[in-house]
Amino acid sequence: MPDFYELLAHPQFKLASVLRRLYIVQAHDAWPIVHGPKLMSIAAPTLEYLYLGGLRHLVILPELPSLRTVAFRVVFDHRQWNWFMEIISSVIRTSPLLADITISLRGYRTSLASISEALGTLDASLAVHPRHPVIRLRPDLRTMSIATGQCENARFLAEFTTSIQIAMPQMHKQGRFVVETYDHDMERIRRLPGIFAP
Repeated sequence: MPDFYELLAHPQFKLASVLRRLYIVQAHDAWPIVHGPKLMSIAAPTLEYLYLGGLRHLVILPELPSLRTVAFRVVFDHRQWNWFMEIISSVIRTSPLLADITISLRGYRTSLASISEALGTLDASLAVHPRHPVIRLRPDLRTMSIATGQCENARFLAEFTTSIQIAMPQMHKQGRFVVETYDHDMERIRRLPGIFAP
């Protein structure tokens, strides 16, 4: 029996071929892209915004010629982050219109050196990208900073920013990376219907 994603990709619905925005969150061990490759391949030419949350392993994405914004939510684990760098590198290579990359990071007692080293591998490819995309790094201070309290969080954020500036000298020189704070739990609450409505 075909799954939900394969049904969306069915020619009868003609939905996937006109998608502009796609928001996918991995739940536990299920991964929609693995189970619905046809949906991704049909939607890829028209996608302008792609959100991938809860990534846990390497995912092979198709070329995304219309993509302008990509956002990731990932738990940082330096032992497994090589595959995540492969995903981002692939998006950078195959998305000529890409203008904005957002990476929301969670992690526990995370090594700043490990994050900087991983992100530093993207510096050269981002610097020469034809659309000069901005990269937004959003650490969740509650899970990434060992210390608690406003002063300690401010210190962690300053150290985090400095470590990225050193690891990505070309992006830093061009003023093309931004560090923002992020709260996974509050963001999840805001996505619930009727919560924090304007």
